[in-house]
Amino acid sequence: MKKTYEGILLLVLAAALGGCATSPTYMKPAPSATRDAPPTVMHSTLLDQTNHMVRHLDDDKNIIYSQTFGGGGIGLGLLLGPIGVAANMKMIESNTEKDVEALRGKVRVDPLKLFSSAAKSTNYVAQENSSSRTTKMSPYLYITKVEGEKILLAAALIAEHEAADQKWIGRYMYQLPISYKIDYISQSNTDITPEVEKSLTVGFTELIKFYKKDSPEDADKEKTISFKSDFLSPRFDFEMTAKLISESQDRIWVRTFNGIYAISKENVTTSIAKAM
Repeated sequence: MKKTYEGILLLVLAAALGGCATSPTYMKPAPSATRDAPPTVMHSTLLDQTNHMVRHLDDDKNIIYSQTFGGGGIGLGLLLGPIGVAANMKMIESNTEKDVEALRGKVRVDPLKLFSSAAKSTNYVAQENSSSRTTKMSPYLYITKVEGEKILLAAALIAEHEAADQKWIGRYMYQLPISYKIDYISQSNTDITPEVEKSLTVGFTELIKFYKKDSPEDADKEKTISFKSDFLSPRFDFEMTAKLISESQDRIWVRTFNGIYAISKENVTTSIAKAM
């Protein structure tokens, strides 16, 4: 358990400090031969992993909930040694379980079905449970808690491709333009599923479009930036380094060391500036 906790801390620090000492390795585009080939839609075992901060909200394990609130934070837990780490983790875990009890079953969507529908609409016809050595796409709904007991949602995708000479894994997230209070979801009789389903389909469509056009040539032209976002780093106010893919009035796309993220401008908490 302690190793998991310290591993999370290292990932957070890597995201925050990636540009400080040496140039980080940013996520590469998918191999060119796979970008137009029909993918296999499946559930990746990578989505089965849970800890005191991460839980599933559905039986199929395709709706992932993440929260970091509770206790004195990661830094304090480590500062107090093994006993402090265990106590801090337990407090975070207690908050996670309380939220899961309130949220589980409240969003009844099927990410695999919605992804397949989005793929069909973009002429990227997906296969289900194919045994061929295609790129394996594992779509899911990602939900994270930020300040004020508010949750943000994202269409998310893990892409995996393995050939004789290479293994590539990509992670993509498109933040949905909707958010909710946990109390609202747990106490209201209003069904949020149709709204989430509609937004999720749009999110998957945008991720598919990006996946198909992303190329090493485009990635090489991207400028390095520094920014803060409570979507990527809830509770912890870290400045992160990334490559700026594109920017519009309401959204930015960034390439980090572990994924591609399309983030709402509302959740970029500082002005984007060129990294030193």
